[in-house]
Amino acid sequence: MGQVLSCCVRPRSEKLPSKPSQQPLESSSTLNWRQSSAGISSRPVDTLENFFIILNESGAPVNREHWAALAALKINFKPSLTDPIPYLRRAWLLTGRLHPTFTASVVKRSNDGSKSSSERPLLTIQPFDADAWVSKTFLTTSGASASAVFGGMLSNGIPTCHWLPASQEILIRSPHWRIDGMGLLMLTHSFLSSLASVLRHGLDRDPDSYDGLIGSGLLTRSLDDVADAYIDEDTTPQNVKATADELVGEFVQGVPSIGLPTLPGSETVPPGDTAREALRIDALTTAAIVAACRARKISVNSAVHAAVIRVTATYPQHPLAKHFAAFFPVDMRRHLPKPYDGPDYAVGAFSSGLPICIHDVLGEKDVRGSGPKSFEEIVQQLASVYATDLSRFTTDDEGNPVSMIKVVAPYVRRTTKLFSAPHPPELPQIQNPDVSSIGKVEAYVQRSYGDEKEGFEVADIWLGTQMLSRSVQCHVWGFRDELNIAGCFNVSFYEDKFVREFLEKVESELLAGLGIDRVKTLSN
Repeated sequence: MGQVLSCCVRPRSEKLPSKPSQQPLESSSTLNWRQSSAGISSRPVDTLENFFIILNESGAPVNREHWAALAALKINFKPSLTDPIPYLRRAWLLTGRLHPTFTASVVKRSNDGSKSSSERPLLTIQPFDADAWVSKTFLTTSGASASAVFGGMLSNGIPTCHWLPASQEILIRSPHWRIDGMGLLMLTHSFLSSLASVLRHGLDRDPDSYDGLIGSGLLTRSLDDVADAYIDEDTTPQNVKATADELVGEFVQGVPSIGLPTLPGSETVPPGDTAREALRIDALTTAAIVAACRARKISVNSAVHAAVIRVTATYPQHPLAKHFAAFFPVDMRRHLPKPYDGPDYAVGAFSSGLPICIHDVLGEKDVRGSGPKSFEEIVQQLASVYATDLSRFTTDDEGNPVSMIKVVAPYVRRTTKLFSAPHPPELPQIQNPDVSSIGKVEAYVQRSYGDEKEGFEVADIWLGTQMLSRSVQCHVWGFRDELNIAGCFNVSFYEDKFVREFLEKVESELLAGLGIDRVKTLSN
């Protein structure tokens, strides 16, 4: 049996860059990292990681990873830098050292028929090998653009960093069980900060001597561990069980949801490559959108989501589909204790999802007499959901507030069962569009790094996911004062032209709902 480690574990490897010491937090030994005599660190995957692993493995028959997370950046280097590759490789090496949990792999328990064979897999981290890390995970890619490259990537189980010389883009990709969207932005900031330091100090420095680095160099505790989660039903209080049941019930009430029409004859077609379309709204119009939302006391996220729902409702629907039901991501990091709420621990699955159910979104004319629900009706309902106080999500038997982080594990156990269950044959396929709102990217990633002499500019950035399902995954974010709306989708189920037109309609509905005029500009 390996030795139980404290929460702030450094895997056996070469000395890491100096960091301020972190005060360890108390931790359960059953969830915490253990280290073998060979320096291999491991712990069981937690409830949320297990959920993402199951989704990820659903792509195994087509050798792809469902919901693999990606960040793409357009970089403008100084003209004097003729070959950025050695500097990028060095920065990527530092990233692996600073965030050792990013190098983790999933190891299944032995299937020997014993009780332990039914246990969750282990998250395992080998002693850091700098040369192997860079040679296996840093790739120079000949594709024309990150958008063209990411969708055809096959399953490999490891994180990768791709440099595309043709478009001067960096593409970072990882299975979703390893990192969520906000964490990926934080990791991107860490990588770019390392790149700026390498450009400033050169390639020949000892890795320990670079300054301005971001990352603890320590293993990240799981959400179950940090939250002191209720990891089984026997220990879960009845009020928390009831809250978890209510969340799942809220979603189920809206099933089957309205959705987008897929390609004719695609019902039995296996998923193929992922593609994406993106729409960018100019700065002046974006400012008008922000002002209009502020005047209505709603978030931009709520407004875009309302537009997505309104446009979806305009397409022909299955006779049983009357409502809109989906989940939207919620970032749990801001509710975690320090230092796990910041970029030093960027790597981890710390995002869950809350249900949204807009009842009678089509508006049965023989009942309501008014047709589909209005933009205003939908956006106000969404605004209420988006404004949920996660720190006071429910109450215990004495009326004391209970945070969402205490509900996540029981809730995710239920959603895991829900998504793992066979699809009822009498219901239509799930093909509602999902919306993931990133917010203002500059809260995580700077517009430029370094100085006038050796620095560089981040000209553009986007996040995406590889999609194997019949849903369009919409991402919403702001960067350089412009609002971006993108859609990732599987080409087996949707054509580029359809998704492009769908996004244009979403933009028109958003502006009409907020009373704003503009000229559309579509970009990829």
